[in-house]
Amino acid sequence: MPGQTVPGAGQCAAKATRHPGDGRLHFLQASPGSTFCLRDTANGNIAVFTVIDVDHGNYATTDDITYYRHRS
Repeated sequence: MPGQTVPGAGQCAAKATRHPGDGRLHFLQASPGSTFCLRDTANGNIAVFTVIDVDHGNYATTDDITYYRHRS
């Protein structure tokens, strides 16, 4: 998801439903500023990952993570 605003749980859930990923994310796709939404299909919980920094030496990233717990 491009842009500076972190998407909310509803936005992430809708996007994950309409455009699910294939389960793989290549390291080169995780550039600083990239935001990814992950949804647990078993319980509906959402995690929003924003990549802050990338260490090109060991393929590590520094991330900001926002977690939304699904209430049933």
